[in-house]
Amino acid sequence: MTDPGARRVAARALGLVRFDWPSHLPGWELRFVEARPGLRGMAFPDRAVIEVYVRASDTPEGLAHVIAHELGHAVDVTHLSQAQRSAWLAARGLPPRTLWFPTATGAADFATGAGDFAESFAWVHAPVGRWRGDLGPPPNRVQVALLASMTPRG
Repeated sequence: MTDPGARRVAARALGLVRFDWPSHLPGWELRFVEARPGLRGMAFPDRAVIEVYVRASDTPEGLAHVIAHELGHAVDVTHLSQAQRSAWLAARGLPPRTLWFPTATGAADFATGAGDFAESFAWVHAPVGRWRGDLGPPPNRVQVALLASMTPRG
C-alpha cells in the first residue's frame, strides 16, 4: 500500500482492535493492501495470511471492524473445534445443518456460521456500532460469553 493517508488509517485502525492477535495467532501475517472491488478483507488459512483491502474512504473505526472480522476467521480455523462450532450455532439459534464455511459457488460469508462467528468476534473486539451478519442480530450477553470462552486470552 503506497498511499500515506491509507497507511495512517490502517495503523490507527489496528490500534483500535482489542485482541492481541500476534500472541494468539502465531505464524499469521496481517497485510494491508490496495482496495479490491466488492471485498473488504480475506483470510487465507492455507497460508496463514489476512489481507485487509484499504479504501480511501475508510475510517479507522470501520477498518478496525474489518480487521477484527478477519481475525475472527483466523481464530476460528486456528482454535475452534467442530464441537465449538456446533455450540456456536446452537447458541445463536441456528439449525445444526447451517453451512459453516462459504463456498466458491454458494453462500456468502455473512450467511454462514463462520461469517456469523467472525462478525460476532468483530462486534466484541472492535469499536461497537457495525453489524453485517445475515443470520441474526448482534450477539447477546450469553453469546458474547460463549465467544469469550472460545477465544484465546492472556
